[in-house]
Formats: sequence, structure tokens, C-alpha cells
Amino acid sequence: MKTYKSLSPVLLAVLLLMESFLYSACDGDGEPKTARQSALEKLTAKTWKIKSVTADGADVTSKFAGMSITFTETTFTVSNGSTMWPATDVWSFVNDEAVSIKRGDNVQVEIAALTASSLTLTLQWSKNAFGPGRERSVTGNYTFIFE
Repeated sequence: MKTYKSLSPVLLAVLLLMESFLYSACDGDGEPKTARQSALEKLTAKTWKIKSVTADGADVTSKFAGMSITFTETTFTVSNGSTMWPATDVWSFVNDEAVSIKRGDNVQVEIAALTASSLTLTLQWSKNAFGPGRERSVTGNYTFIFE
């Protein structure tokens, strides 16, 4: 009987430990995030403010002064996006790697870099257009760096 009594606390401790492992596995807290989940969490965490814009390597930041973009799970809202960015639109990831998004206007935007504090988007713009104030958007490879 003494052996049984001395094993009881050990057995109880082992059972409690196993239960805690099972509980943590069930609630998903220990599961690694997918690339999509991680990217979505970062994209939607804040309003991104423009730091710089280049077109084929030339600085065109002044044409996007005050630009900002805010993402939700399915839409985005842009201020001061010139004619290149709609004021609001839908978007979705192109694939599970979450390195490209497609806007509702079928423009594909590459996520060149994404951290909690920095976002770099690139896109190939193929339209010449006049926007408000007769500002011209020209074709080329654009890189938008946000903070």
C-alpha cells in the first residue's frame, strides 16, 4: 500500500501535465501562423503612411505626399493615392505565400517586404492618366515604401 500512496502524487502530476498539453493543443495558441495569417495580421495592424515612392528608380514621392493606406481583411482605403490607387477597393492574396495581392481592379501588387513597422509594395503601372489637378501618372515599375 505504501508504494501505491507514494505513486499517487506522481501519477496525479503526470495526468495534470498531460491535460495541460492537450488543452494547449486544442485551443490553437501553440500553432504556428501561416504566411497568410502572419501577413494579414501585419497589414491590418495599422494605417501605413508613405515614406518614399520611386518609379523606375526615380524619386516621385512628392506626387504621393500624404499618402496612406489602411487594410481590412478584404478591403483597403487609400488617401492621396493619385490616379494609381483607388480611394477604396477590395483585395485578396494571390496565393498562400502571401507575397502578392490582387486589387478589385485586377492590378497585382507585390509585397516586397513586410514587417510590423515597414511595408514595401511594388506594382507595374501600365496606364498614362490625368488625375485631380492634372497630375500625370506614367507607366513604369513603382515601389511604395510605407512606415
